[in-house]
Amino acid sequence: MFLLLQTGMIGVFISLDFFLFYVFWELVLVPSVLHHRHLGRPAKTVSAIKFFLYTSGRSVLMLQGILTLYFQHSASFGTYTV
Repeated sequence: MFLLLQTGMIGVFISLDFFLFYVFWELVLVPSVLHHRHLGRPAKTVSAIKFFLYTSGRSVLMLQGILTLYFQHSASFGTYTV
């Protein structure tokens, strides 16, 4: 899990594309939740579920922002980005 987390973190920081950034960001979420659940306090399962739900909710907002930028670029310049 730590190797998957490290791969995702490196991918987040070296990605040059918003969609690739989003994929690596989501890749980091799974090992983070499992690590959070493993090292949590007595209510660690509830804490891990809350962490997953809050992070997933923010990820959906980030995806909406990325798609908004993508379509705004199309409206402004007449072409989609590559």
